[in-house]
Amino acid sequence: MLEHQCPACKWLIPYGKRYCDECIQHVDEYKQSRHKDRQRNTDPKYKAFYDSKERRRMSVSVLANAQWRCADCSSMACEVLLPALAGMIPHTVS
Repeated sequence: MLEHQCPACKWLIPYGKRYCDECIQHVDEYKQSRHKDRQRNTDPKYKAFYDSKERRRMSVSVLANAQWRCADCSSMACEVLLPALAGMIPHTVS
């Protein structure tokens, strides 16, 4: 049987399982607590803006003005973003 390391504790576990039985409980608890915190701290006004067409256009505009480069490291923006945004026409932010 093929095995790989659990990413949390480095024990060998069979392929097909992401974490060992002990670590999966901790990971699930962490994910649930994080989800609760995120839901509690989400302001509907900001969520509505984040999901809006206006924000996506502004994001494309900012990336286009920066020539699709990261502000921190100057490397090209993730190539995964480009196909998703390719159908959108960049608009300047006024």
